[in-house]
Amino acid sequence: MMFKFIFSFLTTAIFGTSLIAETVDDAQRMLNQLGYNAGPVDGAYGRKTKAALEKFYASMGKNFDGKLDANEIADLESATSKRDDFRNDLFLPTLGIDTSAGDTTLRGFQNTEYEGFKNHHKTEMLQYQKDNDITLFGVVSDDTRYGETAFFVQAPSEGCFNRKKHDCNRASGESQKRVEANYSAFKGGEHWFTVSIKLDDWEINRYPMILTQFHSDVPQYQPIMLLRLGKKKGLWIEHVSANGFQFVEGGSEECAGGAADVSTKDKMYCPKKLEGYQLIAPDKVQKNEWYDFVYHVNFDNSDPQKEFLKVYLNGKLVVNTESTGKIVWWPTMPGVEEWENRIKFQFGIYGTKKDGAFHSAYFDEVNKGQSCEKLNIERLGYDCSSLKEQNKKIAPGWYDTPDL
Repeated sequence: MMFKFIFSFLTTAIFGTSLIAETVDDAQRMLNQLGYNAGPVDGAYGRKTKAALEKFYASMGKNFDGKLDANEIADLESATSKRDDFRNDLFLPTLGIDTSAGDTTLRGFQNTEYEGFKNHHKTEMLQYQKDNDITLFGVVSDDTRYGETAFFVQAPSEGCFNRKKHDCNRASGESQKRVEANYSAFKGGEHWFTVSIKLDDWEINRYPMILTQFHSDVPQYQPIMLLRLGKKKGLWIEHVSANGFQFVEGGSEECAGGAADVSTKDKMYCPKKLEGYQLIAPDKVQKNEWYDFVYHVNFDNSDPQKEFLKVYLNGKLVVNTESTGKIVWWPTMPGVEEWENRIKFQFGIYGTKKDGAFHSAYFDEVNKGQSCEKLNIERLGYDCSSLKEQNKKIAPGWYDTPDL
C-alpha cells in the first residue's frame, strides 16, 4: 500500500488529481488497443498517457480535462466494445490501411493470389495479444509522418508470438522475435520503395534488430539486404547478397536458421562475404525522430553488371552499388525452381530475444513504384530529380563473413 500512496501523492503533485494504479492500468491497456500509444501498461499516469487521452478525446471532437477517473474509463470501455478485442491489421491484405479514404501509405502494392501482404504467425500472435493485452501491429493516428495514420509495431522479448521452430525455438538454439509485414513476392526489374521510421520505446542494445529487409522467397536463402540497428554499428545497411554464395557441404543451420521446414542438408548456400554501410553512428541515432528511406533497386540475376542497390536517407544518397558488379538478387541454384526465386519486402521489428528488451516503433509512408515519380515523395519534402542526380560511388565501411 505504501507504493500506491506514494504513487497517488506524486500524480496529485504533477497532474492535480489522485489516481489508483489499477485505473491507470486499465486506461493504458484500452488506449493501446485503440491505437493511441499510452506507453507500457505500468500504472504510472505520466505525460504519455495524458497525451494519449487527449488524442482519444480529440478524435471524438471533445477536449480532455486532464482528469482520469470512472468517466474516462467508461468512455474507453465503450470505444473498445465497438471494435474487435485486438487489432488484426497485420493479417488483413490491406494491413488495415484505407486507401479509399485518401491514406497515402501502401501505394503501389498489389493484392493478388501471387503477390500481396501475407503472415505466417497469425494463430500465435492473436493468442499472445489476447493473453497479454497488447497489440503487436496496428494502424494508429497518434503519430504519423504524413497523413492521418501510421503503423505502430511492438515487439516484447517475453513469451512466444511466432511459430516455435521457425523463430522461438530454432534448431540452432536461437530464440527470435518477429513482428513484420511481409510483402511476397514480386519479380525482378527496377523498383522504388519508401518507408519512414520513428523509434519509440527503444533501447539500442548489443544485439541488433532488423527494421526492413529484402529477401528471396526461397526459404533456404538468406536475406538480400537488411536495415539494422544496434549498439556497435548504429543504423546500418547490410548487403548480404553482394558477393554471392559459398557452398557448404552437408548444409548448415547458420545458412538459414529460420527455415524450419527445410532440412539442414539442404541449407547449403551461405553468403560468401557481407558488406556493411553505416548510416548513423550509435550515439547519433535519435528516438522520436522520423527517418525517411528511399530504396532504388534493380534486380537482374541474369547480369550482375546491371544490378544495383541505392539507398537514400532523408534525401541523401548513402549506399550506391551501381556499376560495381555486386549481386543483388540471389541466383537460382540447383535444387531451386525458377518460380520460387521471387523477391519479398518486409518491414517491422525482427531480431534476437537475448537482450530481453522491449522494442516499439512507428512505420509510415510505406510505398512501392516502378519509378521515383510514382512515390510522390514531394509530400515529404524531397524531389526525384535531386535524388537521381546523386551518383557518387560509396564503398562499404566493412566486410563480414558468416561464422560457419
